Amino acid sequence: MTLSIMTLTFIAGIAPALALGGAATNQACQGLSQVGSDGCNTNGNQVNNVVKTVVSIISYVAGVVAIIMVMISGFNFMTANGDAQKITTAKNSLIYAMIGIAVAASAQVIVNFAVRAGNSTG
Repeated sequence: MTLSIMTLTFIAGIAPALALGGAATNQACQGLSQVGSDGCNTNGNQVNNVVKTVVSIISYVAGVVAIIMVMISGFNFMTANGDAQKITTAKNSLIYAMIGIAVAASAQVIVNFAVRAGNSTG
């Protein structure tokens, strides 16, 4: 349970960094094109695609982990046999899994917004 919380926290922290890193790379490519270089002949589209792909993969993995945690917490609910501590543990696992799903969905929305905003200004 703690491992999945740490994993989802890492994902939530890295998604904005990936989006900002893409913007910085786009600016560097624009600067290179102004001085006559064609080193970034993609207008930033390749960087945006890489960022979107990486965040999508991370979000899918987080979603799978969250679904597995929901299944485990359901199993723990069924096998608790009225033990208050086991029920509390199962309930907390379910809550953390739902928070993980929300964080993964939010990361997708934020990155897609950042990529679209970067495309409209670039």
